[in-house]
Amino acid sequence: MHAGHQDEAPADIPAEPQPRQYVRTTGSVSRRMLLVAIAWILLLLVGGGYALDRVLVTTVTRNFDDQLDYVLKAMIFTAEIDSNGEVMNNRELADQRFLEYNSGAYWQISGKGHEPYIS
Repeated sequence: MHAGHQDEAPADIPAEPQPRQYVRTTGSVSRRMLLVAIAWILLLLVGGGYALDRVLVTTVTRNFDDQLDYVLKAMIFTAEIDSNGEVMNNRELADQRFLEYNSGAYWQISGKGHEPYIS
């Protein structure tokens, strides 16, 4: 063999180990757990907010409709038609809101060919 060839390694054995290539990962387990927890919290907050909105809207609407139904029934029970065919109440409604001027709560009975009967 030649003297210059003694420093060379055989072809099947690498001369120097190559530096190890690191694959970048998404992070530690704690980081992934934190991201999953944040996702769940956001999902539950959005879902809970929507559910709360639906419950409150339904409750307020039902309450308003029940009050309106109560007032309508009270108006029907106290209404009479006089000899001229006009609507009149035989007594005032018990709800004070209808008796006070500028209270914001008013009612009106109207029909074709008749003057409106208002609170």
